[in-house]
Amino acid sequence: MVNWDELIEKMINKHSELKEYDKKQIFEFRLPNVAATDEEIEAIKNNIKCDFDPEYLNFLKKANGWDYFYNTVILFGTNELLESEWKDIADDYMDIISDYVDCNLDDITPIAVAKHDKDVFVMLNKKDVGAEYNKIIWYAGDQVDVFEGFFDFFVKILDLREVTKEFLIKNA
Repeated sequence: MVNWDELIEKMINKHSELKEYDKKQIFEFRLPNVAATDEEIEAIKNNIKCDFDPEYLNFLKKANGWDYFYNTVILFGTNELLESEWKDIADDYMDIISDYVDCNLDDITPIAVAKHDKDVFVMLNKKDVGAEYNKIIWYAGDQVDVFEGFFDFFVKILDLREVTKEFLIKNA
């Protein structure tokens, strides 16, 4: 079982480290939102009608979304999944994404979107799509990366924070 408390703490520590290097205040670094309640998680299960990655749901029980999770990326919590300006922005990208995925758009759910860029992260969320189930696909005009699930997504984004660190050092 994934220890989300530990992984979230690592990301918080990485954000603190990056903030020290961000002398020009290029990025915002925020803490994750407070944990989702069981009722909030049930609401997304009942209203969105998809088979969420269990690790994403476990994450939400620890952090109900995270603004500026990765650079300008807003990682959705239950509120953003149900109705928000961020979900509306992500939904606008869905027609573009449909050119890249081999499934019905009803089988993918946006889980993150960049505030100032065209990045959107979608989860393949229907068990009937087979082996692709729960993969997360990152689009930014074109497909950037594919993650095996929410845990893989989180860990790889944590690793990518090193790239941000190198950028900040170079541009100090």
